[in-house]
Amino acid sequence: FISADLAQGSRNYEQAASYLEIILAEHKTYKKYADACFLAAYIYDTYLEEVNHGGDRAKQLYQFIITNYPLTSYAEQAKVLTNYVGIPDSTMIKDIINKGGK
Repeated sequence: FISADLAQGSRNYEQAASYLEIILAEHKTYKKYADACFLAAYIYDTYLEEVNHGGDRAKQLYQFIITNYPLTSYAEQAKVLTNYVGIPDSTMIKDIINKGGK
């Protein structure tokens, strides 16, 4: 998880996603599993949307969070963000403001 964080910090998003995918595939009992899911979804959505079907992977992970961690703040965020995968951030922000942040 720390390696993914460092890779993201150095803007090596593909490497960060790769580290997180290892956690998701091989360490399902890891205490920060939900964190890894959300961070991976965020990286795919924000930085890798057009690389190797990153937008599709972001949607999969957001849905996984909604289904498996429904009572977390991650699930609430994922419910919003899944609707905006593939849409420019500026459009998302305007839409959220117009809805009153709800």
